Amino acid sequence: MCRLLALSAMAVALGAPGLTAQSKPDAAFEAETLAHFQALVQLDTSSPPGNEIRAVEYVKKVLDKEGIPYQVFAKDPQRPNIVVRL
Repeated sequence: MCRLLALSAMAVALGAPGLTAQSKPDAAFEAETLAHFQALVQLDTSSPPGNEIRAVEYVKKVLDKEGIPYQVFAKDPQRPNIVVRL
């Protein structure tokens, strides 16, 4: 669950550069954020066996599309972690 929350926060952060402290997200931003959240929730990463790679692969596609650099670390190839610095 903690990883899901972290991924959800990342999905929200992807659109954050367009926001200011005074503004509210527009409808397109909210729709994109919801679409990322729904896509991540629908991925079966339950443990065992884990398969967090499914979520990492999804996030990698989104980050690649946005041109945001990241690193992936894994002791177990099916259970990697993705690190993004914004």
